[in-house]
Amino acid sequence: MYIDSCNKIKYLFLKLMQQLMLLMLLELRGLKFIFLKLIIVHIFTIRADAFDSEIICNGQDKVKNKMREIELLGNAATDTDSAMYETLENCK
Repeated sequence: MYIDSCNKIKYLFLKLMQQLMLLMLLELRGLKFIFLKLIIVHIFTIRADAFDSEIICNGQDKVKNKMREIELLGNAATDTDSAMYETLENCK
């Protein structure tokens, strides 16, 4: 991908800028995979208001069933249920 992108660029200055941007992109992509566990932990500890590990650890079917239950509640759903729904969406 890197070599192919370099071959498509015509001007020297643009070629240099494209190379630097591509290298930055590849670095960020690599960091994303290295720190994936930390990103997931961040999502479920800091950003998740309602977190139920039993539902999440029992597989995708349990997650979808709980999401359907919350959807069926409609307007009767509490704030905790709404927060749980958002967390479960991240787990799908």
